Amino acid sequence: MKSKILIYILSGALGLTVMVGAFFILKQTIGVELESSIELSTDGVTEKEMSIVGLDLIPGTSKEYVINLLADDASSYDISLDFKKKGVDSLKEYIHVRVTVGDVTVNKTLAELFEKGLNFVDANADKIYITYLMPESVGNEAQGKEISFNIKLTVVKWYKKGID
Repeated sequence: MKSKILIYILSGALGLTVMVGAFFILKQTIGVELESSIELSTDGVTEKEMSIVGLDLIPGTSKEYVINLLADDASSYDISLDFKKKGVDSLKEYIHVRVTVGDVTVNKTLAELFEKGLNFVDANADKIYITYLMPESVGNEAQGKEISFNIKLTVVKWYKKGID
């Protein structure tokens, strides 16, 4: 009786270990290299290039990424996001992008963002939310298509004014 319980416990532990290992392997091989935390440089201007090499979206799904802007002495930011295609871009018409900075949200297709990036002036926010969506209406025409691109993030921080 005790040996059966021990076998169940060991089997459960082994199964859990395999699932956790598979999760971490899958997470590392997905290919999205979007950093979730960016610390701003002391000179007030930060530029960061992020590479997106696979989104693995199917119709009706989305993926959200959060970029945290870390600066204690900033009162607001000017933020620009330039989307630059690289390699294959056959999915650009099918992927919708929602970017939220503070209380401002912009919705565009990835094709539109390749033509013209986004600018947020005097943004009072410490997070940038980027959500990639593939609408449910996308059909078989998107099968086998791929996308890879870079996002150049430029952040200018504005400092709090001192009290005279």
